[in-house]
Amino acid sequence: MEIKQFTDKFITVMTTSGNPDFNQYAPISEPAILVADSMEELREQLRDYKNFWQVGGGNFMNPAVLYNLKPVGHFSYNGRLWNNRNHEDATDVDETQPDWFKTAELAYDGDCMAHQRCKLPWLFYATFQSGEDLKVCFEHLMAGLWIETWEEQKKAFDDESEYFDEVKRQWEE
Repeated sequence: MEIKQFTDKFITVMTTSGNPDFNQYAPISEPAILVADSMEELREQLRDYKNFWQVGGGNFMNPAVLYNLKPVGHFSYNGRLWNNRNHEDATDVDETQPDWFKTAELAYDGDCMAHQRCKLPWLFYATFQSGEDLKVCFEHLMAGLWIETWEEQKKAFDDESEYFDEVKRQWEE
């Protein structure tokens, strides 16, 4: 996947964590990159992803939203866009202004943990089964991990579903 394909796009990277209230201690979904031409489309993909994986509020990781690879906000579970990951300091991002995403500022929340010398802000994080977190910038996310887009994942799931439907049909004959 090449970074240039994200030019003039809204993107976010969906990851989940287990919810200890339900004895879940590992992620409940595959990570996926959501790519869209508009915030409405990105929210639609977010809803689709949450519904497919049955992501609840306790599993949701408040992902950063980028436009043209620049952070413009963080999603909360309900799809609202905030300027800060810290809920006490956060305010809604005003999406009513034309080209709001070109001037949006995101509060700094610490450095990327992927490399000791990386001083870029972390934007995405994942929780591992061990309980440890990895907080990474977009560049390290793309360099070190292979994550499919949500559209690619859905197609793969559809293909697998067709295969298993055919196997089931043959078994029942």
